[in-house]
Amino acid sequence: MNAMKWMIGTCSLLAPGVTGRWAAQRFFTPGARARQSRTESMAPPDRAFAADGAFLRVWQGGDRMAMLIAGWEGHYTQFSALVPALHRAGWTVVTVDPPGHGTAEGRYSNPALFARALHVAATELGTPDVLIGHSMGGIAAMLAVHQGLNARQLVTVATPDAVAGPIDRFAAFIGLGHRARRTLRQTIESVTRLPIASVDVRMLAKAEGRPLLAIHDVDDRLVPATSAERITRHWRGARAYMTHDLGHARLLRDEGVVQAVMDFAGAGAG
Repeated sequence: MNAMKWMIGTCSLLAPGVTGRWAAQRFFTPGARARQSRTESMAPPDRAFAADGAFLRVWQGGDRMAMLIAGWEGHYTQFSALVPALHRAGWTVVTVDPPGHGTAEGRYSNPALFARALHVAATELGTPDVLIGHSMGGIAAMLAVHQGLNARQLVTVATPDAVAGPIDRFAAFIGLGHRARRTLRQTIESVTRLPIASVDVRMLAKAEGRPLLAIHDVDDRLVPATSAERITRHWRGARAYMTHDLGHARLLRDEGVVQAVMDFAGAGAG
């Protein structure tokens, strides 16, 4: 990786525009694991179908609907503890594959397409009572609500408080130089048609008052736990649920986290 970073750093100096645009394409391209089936056992959904670039799975229950979306290179089976718990409690449960993930079409993806997939799901199936997103899925959920998706409650799990952080961490990881980073950010904004600064809880939370539960592990190495503090500080009506020693993804299978979501959503544990 050091040799690769050196090469990218050198290209950043010699051809910052080309290197920055190449980095943007890399940033928009999920890795192979976004398509891999996972081993967690889940009951098959009652319905599964493609819809305008997204892929939706439905476990039919009562009138209340929970809609879930995984993060970057995530998979719906990461919700293998939460989906059955909600369904047993009488909820209709929907999982959303955004473009480039799971069974959805497309090779590329980005936060705007994640949010659009949620809008597509709401158009097809109705407005969710609770919208649950992990990692990038969480910030996409906040973005979708900011854009008009009228979910009653939100749950963000291990979610960054802004997309600028993941972009900067990606640029640093591959060794992108300063001028190439500027092109990277400009290209991202051009493709998504969203200013990077606007996909930030300070902007997304304006005039919001619907309840939000921000779940985060203090030992998350991918998304700092300070993100949950920032979300709860800026989003009126938000509160945090913090865990320990579960990291970025294992908290999704934690019984305490499942219980916290159920209690927050008013479902109870039964």
